[in-house]
Amino acid sequence: MKKAVPLFLLALLVLTGCNRPPQYKNAAAHLGDPRAVQIISPQRAPVSVSNEADIRAIMEILNTVEVRKLSVEEEIDLVLVQGITLDATELRFRDSRGNVFKALLLKDGSVLVVAGAIGGNEQRREALLSEPEQQALQNELQKYL
Repeated sequence: MKKAVPLFLLALLVLTGCNRPPQYKNAAAHLGDPRAVQIISPQRAPVSVSNEADIRAIMEILNTVEVRKLSVEEEIDLVLVQGITLDATELRFRDSRGNVFKALLLKDGSVLVVAGAIGGNEQRREALLSEPEQQALQNELQKYL
């Protein structure tokens, strides 16, 4: 009986330890190496940014924005049920080979990143989300809008 309790606790620890916390990475890690950024705001005309220093400033901010992978259920709830992308500012990042990567600045200030190039492969792409109130990114984008 004395051996059963520690074995039970060890088994419980192993089983609960398998549920790892979400993996966080920065948003910039999923957006390629952009040479141009197109900012598409629901209230204004699209703006293209191609100045290397301006792109670097945007990417430096996104490099500090931690994102976590959404489960399919979370993505469906946020995008389809809540419709959070309807009034979002879309950011399209184009690299030197013409690949386009996409992120959205949501109304609450969080960043939704679609991992991988648009049309890059036929597999389902991952959606990643940051915490709300990414004020530094909001301020930087306001310079162009």
